[in-house]
Amino acid sequence: MACATTGSHRAQPPGPTENARLKTHGFAFDRLGVRVPGIVVSPFVRAGTIDHSLYDHTSILKTTDQLLGLHGSLNLTARVNAANDFSKMLSLPTPRLEIPPCPSPLAVSNDSRPSSEGAPRAKDPFLPLYAHH
Repeated sequence: MACATTGSHRAQPPGPTENARLKTHGFAFDRLGVRVPGIVVSPFVRAGTIDHSLYDHTSILKTTDQLLGLHGSLNLTARVNAANDFSKMLSLPTPRLEIPPCPSPLAVSNDSRPSSEGAPRAKDPFLPLYAHH
């Protein structure tokens, strides 16, 4: 498990701060957004790993660059280059081979699904249109 961004941290802008395109609507992309939990799934991650490092959404790009040995050849932005990558979690030299058992399926209630008869948008604007009987 990896926790991503927190709102109080500054971020590396993707390019020069004087670039007007980066300041659309007065936002310079120089701060991280809300905290977003992330899950890294790989047989090369030790089971039960929890990582409290600060990651950016661009950490995925940075990790891809590292794993494929591209060394920045895709000309990624300054923000990607400054991001932490997930490679430290991929710490096992060989993949884990154990396959965890799938949980047993749970029975769902027999409650009927909502109907979209009549004017569903007038009743509930969030009623899914596919909910037909």
